[in-house]
Amino acid sequence: MGNLAQPLGLDPPFWLALGRSVLVGACVAGLSLAAGWPLGVRAGLTDFPGRRLLLALLALPLLLPSFLVAIGLSMLWRGSGGVAPVVWAFAGLGIPLVACAAFAATLALTRSQADAARLAGGERHLLRLARRSAFPLAGLAATLAGVLTLADPGPGQILGWPGAAGELLVSFAAHYDSALATRQALALTAVAALFAWPLAWRLAPEVAVGLFARDVARPAMKASRVTAGWLFLAGGFVTVLPLVGLLKPLLAHAWPVARAWREVSRTAADTLIYAALAAGFAVGLAFLLAWAAGRSASRRRWLVAGALALFALPPALPALWLIPWSARVTVGLALALRGLPLAILLALRAVGSMPPSWADAARVHRVSRPTFFARVALPWCARWAWPAAAIAALLATAEVGTVLLLHPPGHGSLPLAVFTIMANAPEALVAMLCLFYVLLAAALAVAAQRFFSWR
Repeated sequence: MGNLAQPLGLDPPFWLALGRSVLVGACVAGLSLAAGWPLGVRAGLTDFPGRRLLLALLALPLLLPSFLVAIGLSMLWRGSGGVAPVVWAFAGLGIPLVACAAFAATLALTRSQADAARLAGGERHLLRLARRSAFPLAGLAATLAGVLTLADPGPGQILGWPGAAGELLVSFAAHYDSALATRQALALTAVAALFAWPLAWRLAPEVAVGLFARDVARPAMKASRVTAGWLFLAGGFVTVLPLVGLLKPLLAHAWPVARAWREVSRTAADTLIYAALAAGFAVGLAFLLAWAAGRSASRRRWLVAGALALFALPPALPALWLIPWSARVTVGLALALRGLPLAILLALRAVGSMPPSWADAARVHRVSRPTFFARVALPWCARWAWPAAAIAALLATAEVGTVLLLHPPGHGSLPLAVFTIMANAPEALVAMLCLFYVLLAAALAVAAQRFFSWR
C-alpha cells in the first residue's frame, strides 16, 4: 500500500476509502442488475392499469440527489452505519437506472422479432428473447450505476461509510489542498475508466444502431398482476421508504414550513440559473455533435462511446480544473457535463429518426439548406430538445459537489444548502427542505411529461 501511495502522493486512508467505494460500487452494480433487469423487461412486455404511475414511482429517485435518499434512510435506519445502508441508498438510484435501460431496450424490439419469437415458443420464448436482447444495455447501466457511486460523497458521509469522494471533498473544503484533491480525482477517474470505458466502447455500436427509428412492437404479453406487484415493491423500496424516513421527524415535531420556505426562496434564483445554463449548454452542444455525426455509423459509434465514457467521469475532476474561473456561468458549464451524455443520446435519436426522404425531397425541389434546417429540421429536433433540456436541468440541480467547488460566495443551490446545513440544523427542518425538493422535482417531471405528450 505504501509503495503505491508514495508515487501518487496519496495517503493510505484514501486508498482504504477507495476500497470501500469499490466494494459499494460492486454491490450496487450486482443488486441493480439482479433487480432492475428482469423488472424492466417485464414492464416493457406487459401493459396493465397503473403501469405509468408505477414506473414514475420507480424512476423518481433518478431526479433526486442521492444524499436526499440517504437522509431519508438515516432517519428511518437508526443503526450504527456500515455498508448495507449505503448500498441501499445507492441501489435506490441504480435499480431504476437499470430498469429504465431494460425497459427501453425491450420497447426497441421490432414487431417482426416479437411476432417470430411468439410463433417459435409462445410468451415464454418471447420473454427469454427480450431478456437476452436487453442484457447488454442493462449490464452497461448497472456498471455505470456502480461507477457513479465512486464519485458521490453524500450517502457514505451521511450513513457512516465514507468513500473516496468524501476524502476528496475533505481535501479541498477542509484542508484547502486543491493539488491533493486533483490527484484523488484522477485516481477516481482511473478506477472509473477501468470498469466503464471498455464496456462503453464495446456496446457503443448496439446503442448507436438502437437510436435509429424502427417499427417497434407494442407490449406483447398479457397483463400481469405479478409484474405490477414487483413494480410496486421496487417503487416502495427505492422511493416510498426514504420518504417515510423524511416524514418521521415531521410527525414528532411542528412542521417548519415558513423557515424551510425562506431557505427555498433564498436559493431558488441561483438554482434555476444553474439549471437553465446547464440545460442550454448541454442541449446546444449535444445537437451540434449529433448533426455533425449525421447518419454515419462510425461517427455515431464514437459519439455514443464518448457520451457513455463522459457519464462515468467523476464530476469533481472538471470542477477542480475550473476553480480559477469560479462564476455562475462556470458552474452552469460544469453542470452541463452531467446532462450532456443523455442529451447526446436524445439528439442522436432525433437526427436518426428524421426520415431521409425529407432531405431527398428538399434536394429535388431545390430547397436551400438554411431553409430546410429552419423549417423542417429545427422543428423536428425541438420535439427532442425539450425533454433533453428537462433531463439536463434536473441532473444539474441534483449535483452538489460541483456547485460546492465552484459556486461564488452567496450563490449556492437548494441541494447544496440542504447538504451543508444537515449536520447542524434540526432534523425537522432538513426533512422539510428535502420534501420541498421532492415535491418540486415531481411537479416539474409531471408538467414536462404532460407538455411533451400534448405536443
